[in-house]
Amino acid sequence: MMKASTMIINRPSMHTFLRRFLSWGITTVTINGIDANWATYNNATGEIGLNFETNSFADGIYYATLTYELAGGATTQIVSSTSYVVGHRNILMMIVDDWAIDASPLYNTNNNVFLPNMPNLKTLADNGLLFSRAYAQPVCSPTRATMMTGRQVFQHGIGIPGEEGAFSEGETTIPEAFTPYATASVGKWHWGGGDEFYGITGGGVQAYTNWSKNSNGSSTTVTNYSTSDQVDEAVKFIATNDAASTPWFMWAAFNAPPP
Repeated sequence: MMKASTMIINRPSMHTFLRRFLSWGITTVTINGIDANWATYNNATGEIGLNFETNSFADGIYYATLTYELAGGATTQIVSSTSYVVGHRNILMMIVDDWAIDASPLYNTNNNVFLPNMPNLKTLADNGLLFSRAYAQPVCSPTRATMMTGRQVFQHGIGIPGEEGAFSEGETTIPEAFTPYATASVGKWHWGGGDEFYGITGGGVQAYTNWSKNSNGSSTTVTNYSTSDQVDEAVKFIATNDAASTPWFMWAAFNAPPP
């Protein structure tokens, strides 16, 4: 199967790269030992578009290698700083606020209790992994910081909401760990993260149909039902990256169910 991918090749200088490229004797551009066809070059960003065959690629992460000859005849190689991923597993992580397990039909097996019918979540649980020994803090920020770092409260330092300043830049977070995935978060911020963000930066919305939406740092007042709006943003992000064959991680932190 012929795939098109945009790579970024490390180069001595963004502004002089094209001129040097024209004077270099480019011998090959390969990915996993497979010759790639040079398709496009963007002098402003350094992005090189390549076409290459992927039928022989096993699951993994692959980088492009450009081999060229300098004026003196020396052969040099440079490697792309972006990659092509084969066999990736996309990840959708959904988080809801203030929803105890006794209100969940996935965990509460008491037949005398009225519980909501949640067929989609049940299907996900039946076909995936349902944790039976997972624990959370009684407030949002410490729990989300633990999810984001994989570390306990006494390690990452977030014990109560509002302690954002205590979060160390030395912590490794999910978006960093998922490089080269495209990453985004929607909904309630509180330790979300990624390349894109659409939602709220406080603890809750003013009203579900009249709230301040933050879109990558720009705030506007919207009247869309907040959960629906957040789902729409998540679906848009997923569809865009699926179309580009880019692996993705989505942190979907809904404001519902609190009133």
